[in-house]
Amino acid sequence: MSNIDALQTADRFFKAIESGDVEAIRAIYSPDATIMWHTGSRANR
Repeated sequence: MSNIDALQTADRFFKAIESGDVEAIRAIYSPDATIMWHTGSRANR
């Protein structure tokens, strides 16, 4: 992946997050990806 491709993917990803487009977010990930969100807090670990 080139730097331009990475920046375009990041742009699509954050636009999808900002608009709440869950399907667009899923489409960016590999079909067999395990998605884990972390807030940086260890409170839930």
